[in-house]
Amino acid sequence: MENVSSRVNAITKLPPESQTAVQIAAMKADFVALDKRLKAIEEAVVDSPGKALSVPLLRQELETFKVDTQKGIDSQTKQIDRIYDQNKWFIGLMFTMAIGLIGLAVSNFLQARKVGA
Repeated sequence: MENVSSRVNAITKLPPESQTAVQIAAMKADFVALDKRLKAIEEAVVDSPGKALSVPLLRQELETFKVDTQKGIDSQTKQIDRIYDQNKWFIGLMFTMAIGLIGLAVSNFLQARKVGA
């Protein structure tokens, strides 16, 4: 950086009337502006490296992914709960049918004994 600055200063000693002097003056102004911007970036990095290196869009995408994943987990949990409730009803129905069939068999058996006796 200092090397470039010294070369620019050496070249600017040309007569002010020449075309190259005008171009060099414009380049020097650009160089000064660039140097200011570079110093501002360096200060930002030194003061708070976390802020300088953070990428807000990446954070937003991660947050969106987190929300979408949580919605998917909630949906799957609700589906599992629904299937669990259906299984409870189905098992209850099977027990009810089994008890009904056993009751019917016992009733028929007792009726057959009465008729046979």
